[in-house]
Amino acid sequence: MLTRILGEDRVCAEPAAAEALARTCQGIPLALGLAAGTVVLNPARSLASHTALAASGLDSVPATATVALASLPDPEARLLRDAALIPSPDLDHLTVAAATSAPAGRTLRLLRQLVARHLLEHTGHQPVRGDIYSIRPRIRELIRDQADTRRLVVQRYLDHLIATAQRLTPHHRVLPRQHRHHPAEPVQLARR
Repeated sequence: MLTRILGEDRVCAEPAAAEALARTCQGIPLALGLAAGTVVLNPARSLASHTALAASGLDSVPATATVALASLPDPEARLLRDAALIPSPDLDHLTVAAATSAPAGRTLRLLRQLVARHLLEHTGHQPVRGDIYSIRPRIRELIRDQADTRRLVVQRYLDHLIATAQRLTPHHRVLPRQHRHHPAEPVQLARR
């Protein structure tokens, strides 16, 4: 698994550190993926330094996830926290951008970084929605326990759904509502 995520060259360059990292994560795929995701996004640090960090108290998936979440840069952490509140089993970058009131291009870049960190999964591609992502269930649980912005994110998500429906069926009339949140960008459908 480490070879698949980190690449054969990186694992072969530090085989003892790779083995120690796998042992520290107790061979649990999610814990190993989270740790490897941190390694991928910090290529200047040695694998041994990541192993030492992991060994400093990570003995379970929740602990590994907590450290992974705490080490996220602020934009990624904010996006992941808000995306975890969206009441949908899967996400696309346009929906996340609308629900978090962020530009679509930046949202897509952050989602891809979260996939590289193994906090999200890229689950496929749909013609209208584009790339589809899902938040790993254990990660979603940890984030939801800490979230305090649920109502605003859900309202923005629902507003995005209404705006998308209007775009797809412009001949239908939508009744005006109070507290409507306008997306940072107009609703767009993904292009192939």
